[in-house]
Amino acid sequence: MSALVAASPELKRLWIRVLKRVHPDLAVDEQDRRRCERLTQQANEAFARRDEVALRAVLEPKGPLRPAPSDVW
Repeated sequence: MSALVAASPELKRLWIRVLKRVHPDLAVDEQDRRRCERLTQQANEAFARRDEVALRAVLEPKGPLRPAPSDVW
C-alpha cells in the first residue's frame, strides 16, 4: 500500500509542510543543500513510519534556518 494512501490527512499535511520548509531545491548554497537533503530524508522516513513526533522534530531549529516559504509551491 502506498504511504500517501494509508496516511491520515493530518499527517500528510504536516509532511507537506515539512517538505516545503526543507526541500533541497530551496537551498541557498551547497552546505544548505546537504542539510536540506538530510532533513528531507528524515522527514520521508518519519512519514513512512507514521511518526508524527519525529516529523515535527524535523521542523525544530537546530541551527539557523531560513524563513518558511509561502504555502504556494
